[in-house]
Amino acid sequence: MRTFGLTLMVETRARSGILQIVFFCFLYGFVHAQCPDFTNEMITGNGSALCEGDIVTISLSGEEIPPNSTVDFYLGTGSFDPYMGEGDFIGSAPVTVDECNNTPEILYIMVNPDNTQVGSPNDKCDEFIVMWTGSGGFSTSDIVVSNLSNGSFQWNNFVSGSATGFSCGIPLPPGPVPENAILIIMGAVTNNVFIDSDVLCASGLPVYIIANNNMDCTLGWFDNDSPCSSCPVMVDITGTCSYSFDLNYFPPGSSTNGWGWSNMGSGVFADVVPPVDVPVYEPPV
Repeated sequence: MRTFGLTLMVETRARSGILQIVFFCFLYGFVHAQCPDFTNEMITGNGSALCEGDIVTISLSGEEIPPNSTVDFYLGTGSFDPYMGEGDFIGSAPVTVDECNNTPEILYIMVNPDNTQVGSPNDKCDEFIVMWTGSGGFSTSDIVVSNLSNGSFQWNNFVSGSATGFSCGIPLPPGPVPENAILIIMGAVTNNVFIDSDVLCASGLPVYIIANNNMDCTLGWFDNDSPCSSCPVMVDITGTCSYSFDLNYFPPGSSTNGWGWSNMGSGVFADVVPPVDVPVYEPPV
């Protein structure tokens, strides 16, 4: 939904007069295959009866309106047509778009790594989250993953991940997170179990890896069985785009090595990222 608006101060010739107005607006400076449509309008302030010095804000929403368009506003009484030279031009407003219309989404969580194959009973270094980045608009420092280890811990300090631990993906240094990409968030800087992540690159999207700035592998971040006191996993992102979402992954009744949750179904996936359903990216609207 594209939005645009104009704030103006009313001036009348008679200081005591009241002006009844009709607003007219139209788009200027674009060529588009679809017909534009104004879907919502709102006037805040003193309404349509305005006295000298009153201020009102006119807001509009529309569809099929490309960016870089301009909306011109005219003031008149009764029925009038600016295309015929009628009404008074009162100002223009640029069309703005929602740059944050794609909310990131958790695609996969490795809840209970199959690290018995490397002789380790500890999970923190081998647990990870796979996330779709949506519209982006945030940095690694803007991400907080919380309610971990029975609510005792959170991930909020990230460094470049380890590409040697995954078959697919490149380390992402601290800084901006690209839009419409796949982001692997490791529970620690290094992992013990090598992960086959080819299915992620098969999506056609770039795959990046960051890591919670942690070197301690003891115990685990995610509950392996029900009842799950670390459910839901909570993700909060602040930045130019801000998001907040969570996921209850409903672990099995008893701890099962290699068990993970995918947005296409949970199961024992061991050291292979299973198929995931990657959302379709929608351009800013």
